[in-house]
Order: sequence, then structure tokens, then C-alpha cells
Amino acid sequence: MAENSEEKKKRGEGRPFKKGVSGNPGGRPKKPEWLKTAFSKMLPDTVAAINDVLLHGLHRDKLAAAKLVLEYTIGKPTQAVDLSADVNCLGAVKIAFEGELDDWSK
Repeated sequence: MAENSEEKKKRGEGRPFKKGVSGNPGGRPKKPEWLKTAFSKMLPDTVAAINDVLLHGLHRDKLAAAKLVLEYTIGKPTQAVDLSADVNCLGAVKIAFEGELDDWSK
């Protein structure tokens, strides 16, 4: 992507692509069919192994297996975040959060 610095300045910091041009036009690549087939064949044994851990495993392993089953069946629970801010400012405000949400909630 050869370009002059004037064109880069017009687009601004962190905007490497021209408006309307995607940086990934093909989208995320599809999983190969052979991989889907291989995992489909392994699914019954995997479910049986998780079930065995739930019934006969150590306490910590039971918790990990139960969490795995719940997250893949009903999904992870949503986490509420309280946010308050003074919106009576004159300039633009940029807020950036880095790290895990749990780190911010402590």
C-alpha cells in the first residue's frame, strides 16, 4: 500500500484504508471441510469424556467440565457495568480500556 504522507494525514491516525475499502475483503477464512468432519467424528467421545469427568472426576475437574458445558450450551453470562460520566465538556473525549474487564471492576 504505497501512498504519500499527505494522503495519510487526511485519513488520520489509525486509519490505514481509504473510506469504503476493507482491509479484509474476503472476510475470515472458512474452516476446511475435512476439519469439520474430523471434529464431528470426535464429538461423541469428547462428550463422553466430559460426562465421565462430571461423574467421577476430582472436584476442580468437575467444576471446569461443568463450566465448559454451560458456556458452550447457554453461553457466558452477561456482565453489567456501571458507568457514570460528566458530559458537560467542550472538547472531544477519547476513552480507551485495556486489559480484562475483571481487572477494571476491582
